[in-house]
Amino acid sequence: MGEPHVLPQLRIDPLAKENAEELLHALLGSDERLRPLRDLLIERTEGNPFFLEECVRTLEETEVLAGARGAYRLTRELHAISMPPSVHAILAARIDRLAPEDKQLLQTAAVVGKDVPFGCWPRSPTSTTRRCERRSAI
Repeated sequence: MGEPHVLPQLRIDPLAKENAEELLHALLGSDERLRPLRDLLIERTEGNPFFLEECVRTLEETEVLAGARGAYRLTRELHAISMPPSVHAILAARIDRLAPEDKQLLQTAAVVGKDVPFGCWPRSPTSTTRRCERRSAI
């Protein structure tokens, strides 16, 4: 047998507070009513840019934020917002929100590996399978 497969690691250094604020201004917008949210995100993520972006994406997906990139507004009071404590928790919550057939496809792909042969896909024509088929044809 060959050597064990070693996954590369990518270290993402935290942003300085000023840079994290700049990133959040670009993602959320400059509305001063978002300042408490920006401060909370910087504190919670410790300035990790990937975690910051994933938090904003989660807040949008869960309809805590409404609007568009760079022009969001809060739909709830800050104290009513539940924030996942880690990147792992954010990704797990995103997977939990998938439709059952999409979750099944993701689980199958995770077992097979990064290159999923077409024959391993579920046989039922789910919307996800159809989207993947269209992408494969391009």
